[in-house]
Amino acid sequence: MATSYFEEVVEKSGGLEAASEFFRLFHSAGDIHGSCTGPGPGLTLADGTMALIRWVEHDEAPQELIAERFDAQAGQVVATRPLFSYPSVTVYSGSGDPAEAASYVRAERN
Repeated sequence: MATSYFEEVVEKSGGLEAASEFFRLFHSAGDIHGSCTGPGPGLTLADGTMALIRWVEHDEAPQELIAERFDAQAGQVVATRPLFSYPSVTVYSGSGDPAEAASYVRAERN
């Protein structure tokens, strides 16, 4: 989804807070349409569908999603990273294992 479309919806909805009641955008760089094991170079939204179901059925809007990279040959998850709703971004905290979601924090886009 283009960021410009998201921004248009936000504007027509009366601002980010109003739009966030029903519409959020999570960027997953390198994800090729949810292909958990490749061929994209990035991490994928393995739990994106469940987050959407919880939002619709239980009114639990996602604050973050955990993306992961699954190595099919090893049969295991080899990296995780939190994704925050746009316009926030995910930034490495400067410490910890870069393959672990706990090593990242939310930052506001400049």
